[in-house]
Amino acid sequence: MTDAEAGFATSSNVRHNQAGLSDMMRGGVWGSGEADTMSLGFSFSPAEGWSGALGYHDITVGGADWTEIDLTMGHTFNGGLEAMFGLAIADEDGVVGDDKTFYTVLSMDF
Repeated sequence: MTDAEAGFATSSNVRHNQAGLSDMMRGGVWGSGEADTMSLGFSFSPAEGWSGALGYHDITVGGADWTEIDLTMGHTFNGGLEAMFGLAIADEDGVVGDDKTFYTVLSMDF
């Protein structure tokens, strides 16, 4: 994970678990003890070769309440090359400021 205010210096690994892209729960939903999650999302295809998804996650674990919104977009190029990027905005309820995670993936079938 990088911090834009610190010149995009790498600060830690980003956990990609079951409840959202940035998923603030250490160990994931199922390894965090008692957790309540609610997720809602939809996917769309705005044009041929393009795909996207929008997700909403409401997470309660260890007395902390999190709200996360995820946006992902992807494009399939000729030759099986696929690029995807995403933005996750997570907010711990009652805490000032949001945690933002931006990620990219480039993959190729072979």
